[in-house]
Amino acid sequence: MDDYAPLCETCGYDLEGLDHDSKCPECGRTVASSDPASRPGSPWQRRPGLFSLAATAWALARRPGQLFEHVSIRPGSAWLAALSMLGAGVLVADPWIGVWIHDPARNGRPSESIADFARYAGSFTAGALGVALVFLLLTLIEYRGIRFFSARRGWRLTSAAAWQICAHASIAWVLCGILPLAVLAFKEALVRVLHYSPHSTIDLGPVFGTLSVSDLLSGGGVALGYFLGMMAFEMLVYIGVRKCRFAARLRHTPPPAFAPAPATT
Repeated sequence: MDDYAPLCETCGYDLEGLDHDSKCPECGRTVASSDPASRPGSPWQRRPGLFSLAATAWALARRPGQLFEHVSIRPGSAWLAALSMLGAGVLVADPWIGVWIHDPARNGRPSESIADFARYAGSFTAGALGVALVFLLLTLIEYRGIRFFSARRGWRLTSAAAWQICAHASIAWVLCGILPLAVLAFKEALVRVLHYSPHSTIDLGPVFGTLSVSDLLSGGGVALGYFLGMMAFEMLVYIGVRKCRFAARLRHTPPPAFAPAPATT
């Protein structure tokens, strides 16, 4: 199965030679709906930018299946994945470097000298890039995995389709940064609004011992946030594979060669 062979996007039946207005003999899906030209592209694919990135994220949150039915199967969307992973890296690194650990430039703040601020900015940038590289590695592993298992199942999941799925699903990595920040905000609200003592403890038995409520919220809540972000990414990939497993690439015809105009007398 090459990348351009016309297959039914539901069952994979070969539609070569069938009329465009007919239906798939195997499952009854219309031939026209499996035409790669019927995929207009996601908002990002149609017009890359920050607004289309937000529109794509909103569409993935509301109706991911519909969005993946519109995704155009073609190379590209590298910037979509890069921006998603960098944004997730910034959100994840912020509490770790700014709150939880003693980073090398903890004392460097905007109110200090320029050199201290530069060290702090460099430390934060290195942390954000490191987290983004971890997300990139996980995304590439997922890309290889869905290609492998799709081939085992007899699906035609092209390399372009697999990458578009992973690139669009990478928006979910941002949840790994947003959810832990929400936990921190909730803990801060307990302390400031409800005047709850962060030093209150809970006895979790002989295995875990006695933990403070602050540590429990920070550790357990953040771990739960990372887990939910991972699950959101996996769910989007699963939906994307189901919608794009037989999708064909759009065959672009090359422009006609330049022909000089006939000479006039």
